[in-house]
Amino acid sequence: MLNFYMQNMSRLFTLALLLIFSATPNALAQNAESNHARVEILKSAPSFSAGENYRLGLAFEMDPDWHIYWRYGGESGLPPEFMFSRPDGLKKPVIHWPTAEYINYEGMVNYGYHDEVVLFADFAIPADFSAQSINLDLEIEWLICKDICVPEFGTYKVQIPAQGTADAAPFVKDPRFAKYEERLPKEFGGAVSFAASDFNFDIAVKPNAPELYQQIKAAHDAGHRVYFAPHEWGLTQISSQALIIMDDETQHITLRYPRGGKAYDTLQNAQGSLVIESPQGHKSFTLSGAIEKTAPPIATTQSNADSNVITAQENVMQLIEEQAPAPHGVSLGKALFLAFIGGIILNLMPCVFPILSLKALSLIKGAEKTTQSALLGGLSYSAGVILSFVGIAGVMIALQRSGAEIGWGFQLQDKSVLYVLTLLMFAIGLSLCGALKLEKLIPSGLSGIGQKHTARDGLSGSFFTGLLATLVAAPCTAPFMAGAIGFAATQPPVQSLSVFAMLGVGLAFPYLLLTAAPPLRKALPRPGPWMEGFRQFLAFPMFATAIWLGLILVRQDDYIFLTPLLCAVLALSFLVWLFGRQPKHSITTVLRGILLILSALLLVLIPLLYQPSPMPKAVSMDNHAALNGQSGESAKLHFKFSQADLAAALDADRTQPIFVYLTADWCITCKVNERRVLATDKTQALFAAQGVKIFKGDWTKQNADITQYLTSFNRNGVPLYIYYGPANTQNEARPAPVLLPQLLSFGDLEDLFN
Repeated sequence: MLNFYMQNMSRLFTLALLLIFSATPNALAQNAESNHARVEILKSAPSFSAGENYRLGLAFEMDPDWHIYWRYGGESGLPPEFMFSRPDGLKKPVIHWPTAEYINYEGMVNYGYHDEVVLFADFAIPADFSAQSINLDLEIEWLICKDICVPEFGTYKVQIPAQGTADAAPFVKDPRFAKYEERLPKEFGGAVSFAASDFNFDIAVKPNAPELYQQIKAAHDAGHRVYFAPHEWGLTQISSQALIIMDDETQHITLRYPRGGKAYDTLQNAQGSLVIESPQGHKSFTLSGAIEKTAPPIATTQSNADSNVITAQENVMQLIEEQAPAPHGVSLGKALFLAFIGGIILNLMPCVFPILSLKALSLIKGAEKTTQSALLGGLSYSAGVILSFVGIAGVMIALQRSGAEIGWGFQLQDKSVLYVLTLLMFAIGLSLCGALKLEKLIPSGLSGIGQKHTARDGLSGSFFTGLLATLVAAPCTAPFMAGAIGFAATQPPVQSLSVFAMLGVGLAFPYLLLTAAPPLRKALPRPGPWMEGFRQFLAFPMFATAIWLGLILVRQDDYIFLTPLLCAVLALSFLVWLFGRQPKHSITTVLRGILLILSALLLVLIPLLYQPSPMPKAVSMDNHAALNGQSGESAKLHFKFSQADLAAALDADRTQPIFVYLTADWCITCKVNERRVLATDKTQALFAAQGVKIFKGDWTKQNADITQYLTSFNRNGVPLYIYYGPANTQNEARPAPVLLPQLLSFGDLEDLFN
């Protein structure tokens, strides 16, 4: 078993690093040939015309059996993201999505595309747009899945000349345009209503065209799918079968789903696609409307027995009791089996594998132990795994029943858990590579290598390892787990907890099997010097896991917590370094104790004292929604800086004061000033009281406009803070702009208005 792990560890470690670094925002561009999907940008015409729309095609070609996701991916998918860098005056395009496939993987439903698809980006060209060409820089990020999911991305450049400036070369429109435009959802002609109750979400439609009703009825009667694909999370339980009620007399169709996890109070409007599948192809229609909070009577249907009309509610209850299929088509026995298999495979996930390898090393180190002693260690580890799986699932179920909108892996949505786990993984990695001695901080039974320990220490260490394995394994999803977890989410607590307990049994089973079977333990490699090198190697997957957890943590607040987290890593390194020191004098002993206390306090205080105060995001001046109601709210709006917009604002209302600040993500002084001064409630209140309009220039990336503005003030770097006071009432001329200090204080801002 260990030989198998050793053979696969290198490729798993490499995969873990690839997944981690592919999630970073500054990762290097991928080679398109290495992607499982390739993207081609298609033009709809050789040139554009001002005042008209221009459509780009975003063509994805996927490897066989791989798929990307629709605008709402479903239970576990994420749609592609498109980041356009476009000329001034050209607004963000509208993305149009052809009808998606219904992808059911072990009971987990997603929406997406296999083989090939063309998405469409529509640009509304303003009538006064005078540029000779449109130059676009496009970054696309997408998630592509088969048995595993891989994030991929690419960068593309597009140039579209204006009409009259295009080359005379012949242009042929790609035939994929017509093919996938035909698959775009149509507007639904007819009545649509949405209704939400405590447990159900109903979509009721009445087509204007009788033939459409007959098409839907024929598809349903033939066993083809008719379903509602929502455009957002939380309206319906995605992996559930719709109860479809059709009224031939009134030609009403009602699709009833279990209601999703979105809070009842937030249900206001709904939008989605009604999809009808058939051998001749798929049709879809866009549905939208307000959500009624009290479920109204829905379509009626006739009883086959006596042809008497009964109420829809009675019919619904009858169908639920007699005809409705079991959720996901999965029984409890099948769910338990899937959970067990999924738990076994979970051992090979990059986040769990190093921990299991450490336990295997512990078993090799203790080869002289009796079978009873080894089995006790295996049972202790298994108990830690199973109890922690049940405990996490129990907390999740309790929170869900109290109204929390959470799912499996919710603990990694908690910053405190992520903070502790990140530092713990980093500390374990340091200990494994031998750089620091952490025996006093981490149960020695975790690695089982080092000094001899009592049986109690070994069992407690095994139990702790089981807890740790579950914490890092819980958010991972291995094959076969999706159906089991999807089933568990719809069951009463006892059945649900039994599924999660079986996941724990599967995760613990390989190690328990090693401890319980002497022949398997004898087949393990013999103890030797190789163990030390292998143990040190396992430090690097731990570091990779720490990076992964740290990225999850800092991305929750747009990387604002990155600096405190790195400071905590520094404090932890200093703390464990102090533990390894052995002072020879009483004075240094006291000093060591003081520094140990201060370092430990710092680790506790960093997440408590650090309350992020991010700057408001800058909006474009042409964002009319943001400009509405500007009086009294101007301090809450920061407009994107451009010299043209600034000049227009200075001239538009000469009585309004204007504050300009130029910053960059890599500028430490800028971030200190923002946190200590600009982002504070006190400054926001001051600017609001004075009616100050604020312009923010972001120089993180090269920007010639900002560079020119800096040069005009004899500066070649940021931060730069400029204040333009209101015009003199007599001559209507503004005073000279005020250049503020680079190290800003609130007093500097107050002085502007005194």
